[in-house]
Amino acid sequence: MHDRLRTRDKLFKYDACAEDSCLLCGANIEDRQHLFFNGRYSQECLMRIAHWLRIPNQNFFIDEVWKNWLRAVKDKVQQKEVLAVLACVVYHIWFARNTTFWQKVVIHPSKLYKAIGRSFSVVVCVLPRRQQTASG
Repeated sequence: MHDRLRTRDKLFKYDACAEDSCLLCGANIEDRQHLFFNGRYSQECLMRIAHWLRIPNQNFFIDEVWKNWLRAVKDKVQQKEVLAVLACVVYHIWFARNTTFWQKVVIHPSKLYKAIGRSFSVVVCVLPRRQQTASG
């Protein structure tokens, strides 16, 4: 990630918002590390996903989690699945954050986890068919 998202720490720095606290937990400054990996909200989501993927729980640092999770899986296809799941996690956490901002409702992490699972299942089910159709 290139640290380009307009998290509240950046918006606050430029006087674009009144405070820099995390919209999902309200406890810490909302920066990319907190929002996606260190915050209570993202930690709960990531622990559920790691359990689902059978990856041992560990500290999640945004710039390292990709490498650590890939090391935990040896099969190349499963490594691609892990990367796809992590992309889904980042997307859905950002979606939850924006939902909280615009609709003033926090999506519970268990619901977000289920949405990530559904999104990932759709990707896994659709991709092989597209490859067969294109080559067949």
